[in-house]
Amino acid sequence: MSAAERFSALARRYGQRVTLLDGDGTAVADGYGFVQPLMSESKEYQWQTASKLGTYDGARFRFLGEADLADSTGDFALLLCLGRRFLFQEVQPVYLQEQRVYWWGILTCADEEDDCT
Repeated sequence: MSAAERFSALARRYGQRVTLLDGDGTAVADGYGFVQPLMSESKEYQWQTASKLGTYDGARFRFLGEADLADSTGDFALLLCLGRRFLFQEVQPVYLQEQRVYWWGILTCADEEDDCT
């Protein structure tokens, strides 16, 4: 089993169903991935929410998605997960030798009225 197949198996078992959208909101691809708040070890900000893993402000999220979720261009702008729309701030494929294993990205809330917390 390849590294990409192992990651895909983990994402399908423990991750969430995700849909990639282009800039117009049209669905580009469906698959599985992980969307998690970006944690910080800093406790200097009072407006952040504390958890056992650190603190987070609900503004930025990490995305890890299946390798075959999109082609190598990463031609997508939005992610739909658990009924929320996220905007990609950065996205790139992660490779092991010559094989793409998964997609990595940083997300923010796409809808201003939804704080994604």
